[in-house]
Amino acid sequence: MIDANDSLAEIVIAHPALCDVLRRHRLAYCYEGHRSIAEVCREAGIALGPFLEQLEAAKHLDQSTPRWDLRPIVELMEHLVEDHRQLRDELARLCDLATSMPLTTRRIDLIELVAVLESLQAEVEQHTDKEEQILFPLIRRGHGETALMPVQVMMQDHQDYATSLSQIQRLTHEPKTAGGSSVGWRALRRALESLEVDLTTHVHLENNILFPRALAG
Repeated sequence: MIDANDSLAEIVIAHPALCDVLRRHRLAYCYEGHRSIAEVCREAGIALGPFLEQLEAAKHLDQSTPRWDLRPIVELMEHLVEDHRQLRDELARLCDLATSMPLTTRRIDLIELVAVLESLQAEVEQHTDKEEQILFPLIRRGHGETALMPVQVMMQDHQDYATSLSQIQRLTHEPKTAGGSSVGWRALRRALESLEVDLTTHVHLENNILFPRALAG
């Protein structure tokens, strides 16, 4: 039974299907997993009782997503490395798609969006390189408990991702461009929504599962 005092991280680790519910309510389980359900509902103006009922109803809907807290940590890191490759490819495609939009849509919001995407792409490339070259090998050698400083750096990078995703949301939530309702623009928005899901899911696996397990030794 899900309790109002449970943390966001606790419920999505035990029931991965709940990621979708929290995401629909714009609750930052991947960045603020330590906060309780009651706390975030109060802050967001969400009625607690109905929300708890919604969580209970949804928690068993998806049985296909692994319980990564129960899998070997090396297997989790292998999964994350594959995620890294997919995120880098996804961002490269998005940057190409945004820069290829017709000139009729190239107003200030699209120009700013391209800049945000290119900045995020560079951040993700640098971040994933640091994890694969420094942090993950340290954990594989059994020295995860000594990795507090690298983990703190990685978590700050994740906060920077959140800032970029917020900027993307602001720029695309209400299209202001001359061709903002075009097929190309709608395809770009769908791809950006997919990126947000992929990136926040990845951050959740690191912030809420990998890093605590590694630091616990």
